[in-house]
Amino acid sequence: MRRKVIIAILAAAMALCAVACGDGDADKADAGGSAGAGTTEASAATTDDGASGATTDDGASGGTDGTVTDGAETDAGGKPEGPPIDRDRMGNPIALPESIETVVAIGPAINVILSGLGMLDKVVAADTYSYGVEGLDPALAIFDMMALDGERLINMAPDVILTTGMTRIYGEDQITMVSDAGICVVYIPVSESLEGIMDDIRFLAAVMGEPDRGAALVAGMESDIEAVRAIGLTVTEPRKVYFEIGSPPYLYSFGGGVFLDEMIGLIGAVNVLAHIDGWVQISEEAVVDANPDVILTNVNYNYYPADAAAEVADIMARPGWDALTAVADGAVHYIDTDSSSQPTQNVAKALMEMARAIYPELYS
Repeated sequence: MRRKVIIAILAAAMALCAVACGDGDADKADAGGSAGAGTTEASAATTDDGASGATTDDGASGGTDGTVTDGAETDAGGKPEGPPIDRDRMGNPIALPESIETVVAIGPAINVILSGLGMLDKVVAADTYSYGVEGLDPALAIFDMMALDGERLINMAPDVILTTGMTRIYGEDQITMVSDAGICVVYIPVSESLEGIMDDIRFLAAVMGEPDRGAALVAGMESDIEAVRAIGLTVTEPRKVYFEIGSPPYLYSFGGGVFLDEMIGLIGAVNVLAHIDGWVQISEEAVVDANPDVILTNVNYNYYPADAAAEVADIMARPGWDALTAVADGAVHYIDTDSSSQPTQNVAKALMEMARAIYPELYS
């Protein structure tokens, strides 16, 4: 199951379409990158719950930020008066209802952020990949984001639908008919930078009428990020890192323009695939040629239940990899899958895990 999710989402980050609230026309947002020697362009971006990075969970990176009305007056409860946002995170015009009490949240990253904001009580339906998100009621109505039932969504009549671009990965988006029926649909494509992720959090908090909660959540992230950045700037001999998000027979990783690559740089290390753009499929030969000092992996679909030690052992035992510096030095480490694969507030946790794995002497 996780392998299927990985393949599906690695594809989604390369090209996705979006639909505006009350507007059946879709705008495509394409993302891609060419692969360097020994690699092929990824036909899949990653998922929220698998080998990941992009959990990817949705659409093309670099979507237009939602616009929040500047200087909006607030009521006694601190909520902006009137709809504070006129566009979603893909740049589509939206008209939010005056109050939001019922939400359909499609996409694990969206639900994780809502959990961090303490607003999962508004969620009346979610998607299959969000199962297990802390605080999400397992008895909720569940949708397959890859094959949404538009009529069922219309019959639920939620105040708003928050969704990722994954709903369009296989063609026609059934949410189009929902938007045409007058239900507000808000798209939040995957962000590929730490600042973009923080903007997503601020945006979701504003949509839900609780901007202060978003500011507090982001402040915690910023504190952790700056602590790592300060130490990373002291590194004089950067270590080379290979981060595996998909294991054989199809190796997947990432190059530049991905939040995980940004995190490696903040730590004071270098991604061996930084010369490539985006999420990529890579050959074992390319990894061997790069000879990384450290290997990280967030793959956990080879064993059920997940077995981090076994995933690391698999890498250590690969034929021909024994000569790699990382393998010879035992510098192969597992990084929490969900934290490192989903563009949410939890990337701060993954950042610290990665830092301690790459430079244990600096980040102990």
